[in-house]
Amino acid sequence: MRILKTTVFLIFTFFLGSVTNLNAQCNVSASVCETGTAGPFNFIPTSGSYAGGSFVNAGCATGAGGNHAYAFITLNITSSGPLNLLINGNSNNGFVDVAIFNIPNGTSPCDAITSGGNAIGCNFASASSGCVQFGNAFNCPSTVPAPNVNAGDEIMIIAQNWSTPGSSTFSLELHPSGAQSGPPDATIQQAGPFCLGEDPFQLIAANMGGDWSGPGVSSTGLFDPTAAGIGNHTINYNIGSGNCASSSQTVLEVNPGSPVFAEIVGEGSSVTICDGESVTISASGVETYVWDNGVGAGATHVVSPSSTTTYTVTGTDIDGCSDVASVTVNISPAPTATASADQLICLGASTNISVSGSGGTSYNYHWGHTSTNSDTVTVTPDESTTYTVSVENEFGCMSPPDEVFVELFPAPNGNVSPDLTVCPGDTVMYFVNGFGGGGGPYSYIWRDQNNNVISETDTMYANPFDAAVYTVEIRDVCGTKPTFIDVNAFILPFPDLDFVVDDDAQCKPALFTITNTTQSDLNHSYYWFVSEGSTFGNDNTIEVEIDETGLYDVRLVIETADGCLDSITKPNFLTVHPDPRADFNWTPNPLTILDTEALFQNSSQGGQSYEWYFESGIPGFSSQQNPTVNYPIGEVGLYDVDLFVTSEFGCTDSIRKQVEVVPEVTLFVPNAFTPDDDMFNEEWRPYIDGIDIMDFQLIIYNRWGEVMWESYDPSAAWNGTYGGQKVKEGTYIWRIKAADMITDKKYEWQGHVLVIY
Repeated sequence: MRILKTTVFLIFTFFLGSVTNLNAQCNVSASVCETGTAGPFNFIPTSGSYAGGSFVNAGCATGAGGNHAYAFITLNITSSGPLNLLINGNSNNGFVDVAIFNIPNGTSPCDAITSGGNAIGCNFASASSGCVQFGNAFNCPSTVPAPNVNAGDEIMIIAQNWSTPGSSTFSLELHPSGAQSGPPDATIQQAGPFCLGEDPFQLIAANMGGDWSGPGVSSTGLFDPTAAGIGNHTINYNIGSGNCASSSQTVLEVNPGSPVFAEIVGEGSSVTICDGESVTISASGVETYVWDNGVGAGATHVVSPSSTTTYTVTGTDIDGCSDVASVTVNISPAPTATASADQLICLGASTNISVSGSGGTSYNYHWGHTSTNSDTVTVTPDESTTYTVSVENEFGCMSPPDEVFVELFPAPNGNVSPDLTVCPGDTVMYFVNGFGGGGGPYSYIWRDQNNNVISETDTMYANPFDAAVYTVEIRDVCGTKPTFIDVNAFILPFPDLDFVVDDDAQCKPALFTITNTTQSDLNHSYYWFVSEGSTFGNDNTIEVEIDETGLYDVRLVIETADGCLDSITKPNFLTVHPDPRADFNWTPNPLTILDTEALFQNSSQGGQSYEWYFESGIPGFSSQQNPTVNYPIGEVGLYDVDLFVTSEFGCTDSIRKQVEVVPEVTLFVPNAFTPDDDMFNEEWRPYIDGIDIMDFQLIIYNRWGEVMWESYDPSAAWNGTYGGQKVKEGTYIWRIKAADMITDKKYEWQGHVLVIY
């Protein structure tokens, strides 16, 4: 029992649909025709599964697992009966599985086995004996009932060596008590003749599955007349091999065939004509012709269809090869011209009249008064006129004419307000009242002398600064030829305004003197306005004082004796420049009596040039931006430094600071004194500079470390006493603690002093 194959059976069912893989692996290994034993046949390793679906449903698992080594054997049945068949491997061990397919007439064996419906038998070897049989005629433990076959059947046997290694070859044996096989029938069914250009044709033999050869035929028997070419072609068919081989031959005729041509004489394959017209249709290229649509036989006919008609001709050549061709006669109905509506226009006006066509896709237009080929024309009649027009479609079919009546009105007229005299820039108002022509409502367009539209009502407003002419265009209800009327605006005299300033850019505080230079005989009164807030009246010259940096506008307003006002504004006319800001520092700060070189760092703002003055410095003057100055060495003092800064606008600023030179920390201590009351060298004290006098301590010890004297005043002196009594002559220790007066750095010194009597 093969438990493994039972499991694989389910998987085999899944692979059954791989028809392309099956056909690609199929090869007809041999054909058997002799009685008795045939073989040996080789098991050939391949891929894929080969059992049909009906076998799966019946419990067959051929090809579902194991070693995929197969053989494909065809049998041509010559006598009917049960197929008592032994498949016997060359090994006594291993499983051999078999599936048997019927090959329908005219079907390739390798195609037949792709359909489970062609399966007629299956033996799933139940014993590992190296053999399998259909029926019970042989001594083989793996057996199933033999299927019945009929004389004339062609079957294919698929044998699988399931085991590894198992058998490498096998033999077939038909028992005399059942159906027998023989050579295949290679008889070819008659076909042809063919015409060049026909579709490929499948040739049929009594037993399919062999090899075809010859011009234009594939190995499977698909004959292509075009590939074969014109003429008689010998086609060979071979099936089987060795003493089972069978063959036949046939001759296929391919005639050239001739194409048939159809045309509309002078037009090609298609034409469009007007209703009632006729054309000649003609065919050529072959022997006989038959036209449809009732035209009948014959090559040439005159037709006059009442609607669009396609005429097809069938032509047959001398070899009986036929071809078809066709022509189409399209019928265009007569077009219709629809002219635009009648119009009522003014005398001298132009208007567009138009026509639209129907019954075509493109048109030519025939107007009675012009040769212009356009659907729209412009007319300017000087009297009421009727215009006629017809349309011609793309096929030359002409419409009946249509008419447009254009009637004229007289031109309109109007009353306009009188001319005006005003100050420059004053508002003028004009109005107009239209009448006559085609009547109202009337439309108006006012234009200035530069043709700019300034109003489209009966009233116009303007603010002329110079003499001006305004034109009103009056149109009546029909909006055609307008009437134009002019009116004038006259301007009262006015001087050209101007003023000047003595100096328009100053440093703050700034004082500007501004003078009116306007022609004086036209001046009646005038007013000044400065953007910083100052106002002046009736002064030809004004003085304006401004303390804030910035740009300032000046406006002059003048009134003439006629009461006309005008003004002139000069933006940013006055400039008040900002002052620079002087400032500086120096390093080191402070200086010491031993380090008196100072680097001055200019931190001024808005400066362009600089002047330095250094009291007791070397140099005493500098124009550098950041100068270096040396002060007297060894001298303590305060020195004035003056910096004068000038901006790019000439504005100045200055600042004074004092540079301080302080002492260094120095110490001098005497090493002996004589407090013997002789008035000389009676006291002892240290001499120290550069310290913080509030952070000083002096202590004197004897040789045993007792404090003899202590002071916090750097200027105090010891008189050589302790407790009111003179100390003994000898050496005493002193210790000084102090801090730097600038950096607060801590110092400590120690030494000795000798008391001598």
